[in-house]
Amino acid sequence: MKYVLILFVLLAACAPDTDDARYLPMPEALAEISGLAVASPNSVFAHDDESAVIHEVSLEDGQVLRSFALGNPVIEDDIEGIAANGDSIWIINSEGVIRALRAGRDQTRVVHRQYDTGIGEHCEVEGLSLSPRPGNLLIVCKNMYEGDRRGTLVIYEWDAETHEPVGAPWRQIPLAQALRAERIDFAPSGIEWLPDYEQILVISARGRSMLVLDRDGGIVARHRLNMINHPQSEGVTVVGSDRLVIADEGQQGEPGQIAIYPFPLG
Repeated sequence: MKYVLILFVLLAACAPDTDDARYLPMPEALAEISGLAVASPNSVFAHDDESAVIHEVSLEDGQVLRSFALGNPVIEDDIEGIAANGDSIWIINSEGVIRALRAGRDQTRVVHRQYDTGIGEHCEVEGLSLSPRPGNLLIVCKNMYEGDRRGTLVIYEWDAETHEPVGAPWRQIPLAQALRAERIDFAPSGIEWLPDYEQILVISARGRSMLVLDRDGGIVARHRLNMINHPQSEGVTVVGSDRLVIADEGQQGEPGQIAIYPFPLG
């Protein structure tokens, strides 16, 4: 009985504290901001979902510190996620194709290598992150193409060193207990591994929720996102162990934004 009570508390839904939040509008180039990754102790890498241009954005004022692009002309694609480990960067499109690169200087074109993870045969990809296992990346699916996996969070793991196509999912996580009877449509739009907390964040624009997983994929908490402050959340990361950053795509001509909250959440 004690275990049940503890689990209920862990899964209780709450919302980030808007009183302590900061909201930074994004420039026109990030009106359709999508993925986020840590760039420095005070900045994030961000991209939109139509072209392979990466921007480093300051968390102080939202200014773009540098921008660098892949391809000449710039690659146009459905870019859905980004992961970074220092200057090593990976981006992924909705079909599971990864492009690996090194961060460039402002207004430069960078070379990249391209790999097909094979995940595009199974699902529509919507997020990319470092993995609890060094050298690997986590890839989260939004829509599955095969089988009935409604109510299941599906995450793959790809080896960024061998570049081999993936096999079975890393985790297939039932969501009934976390969402309970609310019938919320949880369709992931971003994922992030937090090494300082040994947790994984998975955010969903549809249903406006964020799940917290342990390093093995077990659900430990759920947070609701305010509809007004988060009209379409597409990316998430934690910077400096104490700042949660959420990216929202602009709506009806409004600019995209990043929201910054104290972390961990209450």
